[in-house]
Amino acid sequence: MSVFSFGYGQNWYGYSGDFHGALNIKDMEVFQGELIFAGGWDTVNNITPEGLIKWDGTKFDSVSSKISNATLSLSGKNDQLLIGGVFSDVQGTFTSDLILWDGVNFSTVGSSSHGFLFSVFSGVDHVLNNDGTCYFTGNFLGVSPAPGAREIVMYDPATGWSDMDGGLNPGGFSFGALEIYNGNLIAGGLFCCGVGNATDAYHIARWDGNEWSALRGGLDYNVDAMVTDTMNNFLYVAGSFTTADGLNTGGMARWDGYNWSDVGGNFDGFVQDRGLCMYRNELFAGGGALVPGAKLWENIMRWDGEQWLSVNGGVNQPVGYFEVFQDTLWVAGGFDTVGIGTQDLETFRLAKWWMPANTHCNWLQPLIYVNDTNTIYQNDTVSLYNNNAYAQNWNWSIDGTSTYSNYAPTHAFTDTGWHDVEVIVTQDGCTDTATISVYVEEPVGIGEPEQVEFKVYPNPSSGQFTLELEKFNNVQLTVLDLQGKVILNKPLANTKTLVNTSTWSKGTYFLELIRDTQPIGSQKLIIK
Repeated sequence: MSVFSFGYGQNWYGYSGDFHGALNIKDMEVFQGELIFAGGWDTVNNITPEGLIKWDGTKFDSVSSKISNATLSLSGKNDQLLIGGVFSDVQGTFTSDLILWDGVNFSTVGSSSHGFLFSVFSGVDHVLNNDGTCYFTGNFLGVSPAPGAREIVMYDPATGWSDMDGGLNPGGFSFGALEIYNGNLIAGGLFCCGVGNATDAYHIARWDGNEWSALRGGLDYNVDAMVTDTMNNFLYVAGSFTTADGLNTGGMARWDGYNWSDVGGNFDGFVQDRGLCMYRNELFAGGGALVPGAKLWENIMRWDGEQWLSVNGGVNQPVGYFEVFQDTLWVAGGFDTVGIGTQDLETFRLAKWWMPANTHCNWLQPLIYVNDTNTIYQNDTVSLYNNNAYAQNWNWSIDGTSTYSNYAPTHAFTDTGWHDVEVIVTQDGCTDTATISVYVEEPVGIGEPEQVEFKVYPNPSSGQFTLELEKFNNVQLTVLDLQGKVILNKPLANTKTLVNTSTWSKGTYFLELIRDTQPIGSQKLIIK
């Protein structure tokens, strides 16, 4: 008999059911009203499941058909559960490393009767089902339906298989996490040298369905986990990196669609693969000993929007996986005790955490952006963007005068100079304010582009250089080699921009600054 007990307040709840022998959970996913587990185990409640087990709210059971060997990753949408792993037999009828389950029967992905077979094979390690469009990663170079794929491939029921512009560039290594953000696929991992045509994408990249692009300057090392905060439209990223677009973040960073920022200061700790989750509008992180700033938490912690907090003492061994099911956070890992020093509750690699809905409003984090770069020209009509798409109310004001009450209004600034833009956001009983200052410039005459001075240092350089420009608004940096080949296109987001040149060949390069398709400055750069 599976036993979970519930009470009120913030508490851990352990499992006292009939797991026997090994229990090695690799992923969890809610599907058709049940919680599905991928991994490996011996017996559960006196049954011997293969590949998948499920929890229906009262007990564990096996799925209706068997899978031999290990399941590694799950992703469910549109009544189809996508399953990746290393399988030798599925339902006794076919062999595949990538399958779909409709709750009763298994099937292969695409039209191949032999499933999804790799030219260089070690199984599928990450899958993502985005409303029927399926993404898969693994250690492969070419697959039978998409021979040009490198470590990532896509299947769209309407258009078929795609190698996604060739995937990782030669010299890349692997993908560590997949996530959907603003309708696009975000892929993060150990790759160092770009993805497809995005040669400036370091360790994280965006796929819009047709091509890859960088998230500004990217990260300086591996990505292990990602999760989207849909209430604030933030992408949280964790891994072994220490900087994001040159900003010191430690191993946790936040992408808001335009810029990178830290999450409560320098994050020092190890977050496991799939070790991020949103619950009650708060970010939960699981891994080894986690040290945000100067505090040490026990293998799990939560970010309420302003500070890192303990999860009632944490657990005694690393946390690897999260899933929210029936208003409760399920936690899996290598632990056997939860609530260290508070409850000291014995469990077996699986536990649940419950807390009531938040009464604080720290989670509401409104931001404002204007024209992507926060700059406009006189009499231009621009969009004002707020990141809280699900809010109940917005109250915009320009220079202290109330103006608009919708989510993304447009506005024409008739006066040059600095202007203050403010929005008051109300959501679920919480209210917060975001402000930003924008500079409105006089239109530049056609054929008479403004020339600007900018600094580049060190020059000559080796490994990286910094570009410094006071008025960076709406400016893009283009780097060309002596043959005129474009090496880098990068929008400037700050007065100082750090550019990584570790993969560039030694020699002479030309730096050009472009605003509204017009060149406004150039310099020569030497890489030694």
